[in-house]
Amino acid sequence: MLLLLGALEELTLYAVVALMKTQPDRQRAVYELARWVKGWGRIHAVERLEGSDDPEIKAWLLREGFRNDVMNEYLAHLAATTGDLYTALLGPDVDKALFEGAGGILAALALGGPAKDMTDYDDGVPTMHRYAELVGTPNQRWACWITCSPSDGVR
Repeated sequence: MLLLLGALEELTLYAVVALMKTQPDRQRAVYELARWVKGWGRIHAVERLEGSDDPEIKAWLLREGFRNDVMNEYLAHLAATTGDLYTALLGPDVDKALFEGAGGILAALALGGPAKDMTDYDDGVPTMHRYAELVGTPNQRWACWITCSPSDGVR
């Protein structure tokens, strides 16, 4: 019932708090809810996933979880740190979703804004360096760009 109510963006924060207090696997319950919402609800839910060591949650944060309908900048730092972006990019199996997610996270961190940005990301330089290395590899040529909308201020 809490997941259903939490799917309404206006109620997500309340549902997240209730899930955190009532569920045996709190982060898993919040993760399930976070996947259904896109705006402020996602931001509120994903903020409760900070520090997660669940491999599925970490992978989702890097590929999709940081994306929201408000500003990706709100969740980019959390996704990069909790998801361990740098280590993920060092792995042998950097898939298209991870590569594109990394580009989105790095773009959001570079833009800065109302949340932690690239200057707060300790692994920022090595992560950007690794991302640049991957751009030049044959299996990543299909995704050698970072997508930003004109409203982001990037031209």
